[in-house]
Amino acid sequence: MKGRTLSIVALAFLFLLLTISGGRILPISSEASAQTKIEFPTKPIEMVIPWAPGGGTDIIGRMVAQSLEQFLPTKIIVVNKPGAGGALGVQEVASMTKPDGYTLLFAGNSLVAQTYITKGRVDFNQFVLLGVLNQDFHLVGVAKGAPWATIDEFVKYAKSNPGKIRMAHGGVGSAPHLSAALFQKRAEVKFQEIPFAGANPINMALMGGHIEAGMLLTGETAPLVQSGDLRILAIDSENRLKEYPNTPTFKEKGIDVGILIWRGVWILKGTPEPVLKIIEEAIGKVGNSQSFKDMLVKAGFIPANILGRTKLEETIKKEDRISVEALKAIGQL
Repeated sequence: MKGRTLSIVALAFLFLLLTISGGRILPISSEASAQTKIEFPTKPIEMVIPWAPGGGTDIIGRMVAQSLEQFLPTKIIVVNKPGAGGALGVQEVASMTKPDGYTLLFAGNSLVAQTYITKGRVDFNQFVLLGVLNQDFHLVGVAKGAPWATIDEFVKYAKSNPGKIRMAHGGVGSAPHLSAALFQKRAEVKFQEIPFAGANPINMALMGGHIEAGMLLTGETAPLVQSGDLRILAIDSENRLKEYPNTPTFKEKGIDVGILIWRGVWILKGTPEPVLKIIEEAIGKVGNSQSFKDMLVKAGFIPANILGRTKLEETIKKEDRISVEALKAIGQL
């Protein structure tokens, strides 16, 4: 009798389950939630760019946002939050957003060096890198009216006049800052370093005669070089670039710096994996998009396409080593 009673109770419970589930037996396990389809995105996504409008990171970030909208069914809203070499915007993203996928960070490898310079107030370990979409080379740029026609003349003057040349860069901890600092050490010169909030303000200051030189990037200067308003004295590439065949490399002149800049999309750690994968897939499509690559090249920038967690983790580890070596070389670590 007791066994029959239990059987009736079990059948009643099964009938209740079938009624609730519309005739479908629901999986009773921890995997049930994982099998639920994630609806994402359901509202606009904000992309924070921690640099001023008009610079290379801003220009490329807006291209990425525009291209992402082709692969994600929502608007990507770009917000510039410049300051402290990009650190202010990064800090704001890390401290004021929750990891739900609705806030992205478009930033470069400066984030790694800033982790050490800010003593952890900015920390790349708080983020996951989802894709590197651009790389660029540093250069020494001067205004068209500058008295130096070559990098040799520039270095000779700097040696004879320590601290007189005002050299601008993108702020403490930025890749251009490290490049400018290493340039001084390798060339045995001394500049008066002037930090700016981005490349566009540096370009304006150069043309206005407020500074003598800037540690800039090839893509950021291309329009001004083409117009004749700015001259490149040397580029920190391995070999001469086809776009500037008559411009020497730093290495040719015995100034071995070798700091490459790259830019990509980051997201806060702790973002749900299904959401992360949706964004990651969309970024991969952008990186493989010929129209996106053409857009970069047309604007004077160099496409990069480093995708996949393993490759990106290797990229960050390599950048970590380079940053530590550079910071030690200039006495910042």
